[in-house]
Amino acid sequence: MAGHDPTHILVIEESRVLREAIQDLLSGEGFDVTVTDGGVGARDLLQRRAADYDLIVVNLQAPAASQFDVVEWLRAERPRLGIPILAVTGPTRLALAAERLRGLEAAGVQDTRTLWDQLPYRVRAVLNPREADQRAAVRAPSGLPVNLRVGSTVTQGIIGNISRVGMFVKLEAPPASGQEALLQFILPDIAWLFEVRARVVWAARRDAGAAVPGMGAEFLNLEAAGASQINAYVRRELEKFGPLPRV
Repeated sequence: MAGHDPTHILVIEESRVLREAIQDLLSGEGFDVTVTDGGVGARDLLQRRAADYDLIVVNLQAPAASQFDVVEWLRAERPRLGIPILAVTGPTRLALAAERLRGLEAAGVQDTRTLWDQLPYRVRAVLNPREADQRAAVRAPSGLPVNLRVGSTVTQGIIGNISRVGMFVKLEAPPASGQEALLQFILPDIAWLFEVRARVVWAARRDAGAAVPGMGAEFLNLEAAGASQINAYVRRELEKFGPLPRV
């Protein structure tokens, strides 16, 4: 993997809606993202600038453009490129997905139906497998409600992912970066109402072009016992995914 920072990801996705959603999601997580609609354009980028990329995210269902199949080309060029590949697939026949994966040596597979909850974790697991397994602040995808109070305004969002240091909250009208908020939420199998002050460290708004509006929140006053409870929940959730075998 290249040594530059931030991590540079090439997204090969034929659908404009998915392409923009993936770009917004990964950019919001701090990654440097280049997008292409596939085909010859992706091939040309990788022939000229392969060393610039740390990860390729490619949709297995991308149709062949002008008789050029980018997945087939990636399969053939895999030894030369030496870049890990995260394969994206939607609802499809298992046999078809398996055939497209054959020989691609994908380091991970992401279903489009759970893209918003899981993609950042999948990306980090591919890029830093040891860190994803061991880091104390590893994030788990969620989908649980969270109450949010900023000043006298109270609203409800959805937890996109969570760690013991913060969370991503899906919210139509997120507060501005730098503001403080009170978060209230519960986690499954934990008899604990979390009430935590948090700082908004970034915000993505739909009127600014974000496909998934929301905010990144950093916990400010989470006690050690609460952090331990969240950490245990996160690890239990991640165990549900298990290691992804290479195909």
